[in-house]
Amino acid sequence: MAGVDVISGVAGGLGHGISAFHVAQVAQAGVGQVSDWPMWRGPNQTGITTADGFDQTMNNGNPAVLWQTNIGNGYAGVSVADGKAYAAGWVDGQDTLYCFDAQTGKKIWSKTYPCERFNSMNAGGPGATPLVHDGLVYHVARDGRLMCFDAATGQPKWQKVFSQEFGTKPPSWGVTGSALIDHGHVLVDMGHVVAFDKKSGKQIWASKDYGIAYSTPVVFTLHGRRMIAAFPVAGLVVLDAETGKELAVYGWKTQYGVNAASPIISGNQIFISSGYGMGGTLLELTNSGLSMVWESRNMQNKMNSSVLIAGHLYGFNESKLTCMDWETGKVLWTQRGLGEGSLIAADDTLIVQTDSGEILTAKASPEGFEVIARVQATDERKVWTQPSLAQGRLYCRGSEGQLTCLDVSKGE
Repeated sequence: MAGVDVISGVAGGLGHGISAFHVAQVAQAGVGQVSDWPMWRGPNQTGITTADGFDQTMNNGNPAVLWQTNIGNGYAGVSVADGKAYAAGWVDGQDTLYCFDAQTGKKIWSKTYPCERFNSMNAGGPGATPLVHDGLVYHVARDGRLMCFDAATGQPKWQKVFSQEFGTKPPSWGVTGSALIDHGHVLVDMGHVVAFDKKSGKQIWASKDYGIAYSTPVVFTLHGRRMIAAFPVAGLVVLDAETGKELAVYGWKTQYGVNAASPIISGNQIFISSGYGMGGTLLELTNSGLSMVWESRNMQNKMNSSVLIAGHLYGFNESKLTCMDWETGKVLWTQRGLGEGSLIAADDTLIVQTDSGEILTAKASPEGFEVIARVQATDERKVWTQPSLAQGRLYCRGSEGQLTCLDVSKGE
């Protein structure tokens, strides 16, 4: 594709004996129970969680509504940990971070702060999903602030304002990438990828500026070395997780600089994808840097990431739900009529949310798309936020603020 080139190799090599690659996504130990959903893309940043306790029929398409409330404009996902659900929204010039009882929806605490709406061509409001870890919750505001609160009480712990500390301004649509945890560090990409001590907020390291960023990085392990795959406007950036040192960069120029989907990693391969006619590419990481395996315009993840199940990618190619072979990029099937939606998975069951607020379940299969059950979760439109699944409850939020918790647990 035009504008795609390798602009940097691996700096200093990736370690000894690296020809025997083994890459595994880091399970975020201690982030919460396995069936919690404590951050963007779930417990392992893959968009996939366990199906234990999940009824793929959603009570034959008639799940009980456990609770519903309005939290204000926004696209931030819901995080669930230790019996609490965290969400954020914008109303009348202010953002609010909420903590609810995950089962009943009772508000436990909320914190409000002034923030620009950033509603160009969308409803605006918070775009980053809260991160819950070790008794703390981390929240990224669209104006470029990283805030840390006590997860139980909402007491503020520390704050970082990137415009003051790094001189960076929020991009056109504001900061939407979420914070993530790596051992004792909280990581965030606002042009500079920065690691902070999770408790004190002390800066550990900062990468150079790779330009505006909308996506959330991914932490993974390569041959015993922890790394970060970030996807700012410059393209795919691979960093050492301990030091922030650049290891490799693959240029990827997208219209408006919007690279919003998180990278997907399997073996020594990394998939990136963007909308606006760009598409996706599968890259291979070696001692020589990042090299292309294949490219395709048939998987354009404009806003939401795909999921990888049993060698197949499932995701939205703009407004077409698409199944693609990981190794070759061959399209196996497409499904229209769902709009610019999103999806997650419970083991090998797809949970698809249309942009008109309908939830569908289907078996993840390269043979085709067959709906198991469907339910209207919200009556709003432009429902672009990925749902969250935890403890048999499905959380869905609309752009205008309607937050719904559905009981999708298996019966006794």
